[in-house]
Formats: sequence, structure tokens, C-alpha cells
Amino acid sequence: MTRFDLLSLQMLLFVAETGSVSKAAEKSNLTVSAVSKRLLELEAQLGVVLFDRLPQGVRLTPAGSAAVQRINEVMPIFGKLQVDLQAYVKGDAGIVHIASNTSGIAAGLARELESFKAQYPQVDLRLEELTSAHVIEAVAEGRADLGICAASAPLSSLASSPYHATPLVLAVPADHPLTGRGSVTYQESLAYPHIGRTQDSALAWLPPGTEAAPVSPSISTLVTSFAAVLALVRAGTGVAVIPIVALKNDSLGGIQIVELSDAWMTMELIVVFDPLRVLPPAVSRVRAHLVASTDKARIGGF
Repeated sequence: MTRFDLLSLQMLLFVAETGSVSKAAEKSNLTVSAVSKRLLELEAQLGVVLFDRLPQGVRLTPAGSAAVQRINEVMPIFGKLQVDLQAYVKGDAGIVHIASNTSGIAAGLARELESFKAQYPQVDLRLEELTSAHVIEAVAEGRADLGICAASAPLSSLASSPYHATPLVLAVPADHPLTGRGSVTYQESLAYPHIGRTQDSALAWLPPGTEAAPVSPSISTLVTSFAAVLALVRAGTGVAVIPIVALKNDSLGGIQIVELSDAWMTMELIVVFDPLRVLPPAVSRVRAHLVASTDKARIGGF
């Protein structure tokens, strides 16, 4: 299949328009010899004579007229292609895969992606909800471009930027002894069985065995979702530490929320990405949007 050089085709149009190689050269900011060389190469490539060379310029041959007609049909398509691809170059179009833990989605990610989509409708945002450990795994393996997870999660070789922060609170059954307390310490909550998240969840990384939490909680049950945690609290199985952003007003029947007074009882969220990968423009634009929306204040605090 013959491969055509777009600049040579454009030179042919300029010569047809002006009737002169020198004027075509002037219009294209090339030398006369450069334009002549391109036209001769194009004729050799096509195997036809495109112009009659006259003392006062050039005149299209029938083959040249047919070539110009087809070139005029296809050149606007190439122009539109350039415009379309420019949107990808600038980050105004593309596909961005995002993995986030539940807290990240509730803390503002859903709202921020909606506002981004309003600004850049040609960017296809694909969101997957995962635990923090699996968010890091997805970004490290290239299955996600960006991730939202707890800052306490082991990042391996990934880089991160601060995102939102949300208080952790204690959910207790409505008839629990701690109901009615304005606040309690984490240490006080350890007197009661805890309902925990599975080991790949951010809440599995509360720091037991440290000065902040010298004793590990007695975990009576491990579940994978906040909905399951709240259902078990409501049933009286135990108490649970959860981010306040994970709560919905219509899900608190039979449950009381007690503030945890420990200074460290905050879930810090981060945006993670692979620093060894050159991020596509659309991914960089989404990351900048999320980082710019970072709220240093506690989200949903008391």
C-alpha cells in the first residue's frame, strides 16, 4: 500500500491553488527547491504526471485534477483527527481508572468526580470500590491509574498526595452501657467485644500494641462491609470503630454513635499513584483535581 506524506499532499493543493511552485513555496514557508523535490517524489510515487510545466507556471494534468479532488476530500478528515487527538494530549479526553476504599467514596470522591465530569465530559471515569490493601495492589499492578486509600496502609513503592481526613467514631447498640456518654477513649471501648473489618481493610490497621492503643481489641466478628458492621452492632453483637463519613442518617436505627476522644482517632486518606509511570494527561488532570479539593479540616466532625 502506498504511503503518502501529508505535507507533500498539501504542497500539491497549494500549487493547484496558486498555479505556481514559487507561490506555493512562499505560502508554505519552504524553498522552491524543497517544494519541487516533494512534487517530483509524489509523481514518482503515484506513477503519473501531476502538472504540465509551463513558462509562466504550472497547469494540472487530468491525473493531477483527480488527485487534487481526492486530497480535498481527505485533508479535512486529517484536520479533524488532529483536533480530536489534541483533546487527549491536553487531558480533556481519555479513560481514567480509579480504585477507592469505601471511606474515600463517602468522604467526597463521588462528588468530586461528578464536578470533574461536568468540566471534562470527554474523560471516561471508571471507579471501582476496593479495600485499601486492594487499592494499593490495583495501582501497583497498573489495573488502576489512581487510588484512594487510608494513609496507614503500606504503600510499597507507590507515591501519594494528601486527600481528606475523617473522624473515627464508636458505633454501639442503642441499649449499650456507653450510650449517653459524650465521648470515650479507645481504651475504654476495649472493655467490650469489637466487630472488625477484614485484614485487607484500613480499619484493620488501627495501631494496637503501640502507645496510642496499648491493647488489641477483642474481635468477635470480622466482616467486609460497613453495612454488615452496622447490622451486627444493631443486633448487639459488639461495638465497632468506623469512619463517620460511612454513616447514613437512615441506617442508624438501633445504633448510637459515641465520639472517640483520642487525638489519633482520625482516618487520613491519600491519593496514590505509581511514580515510575508517566501518567497520561487525563490521569494527571484528575489527580490534580482531587488534590486541589483536599480539605484539611475533619469531614463530618462533631
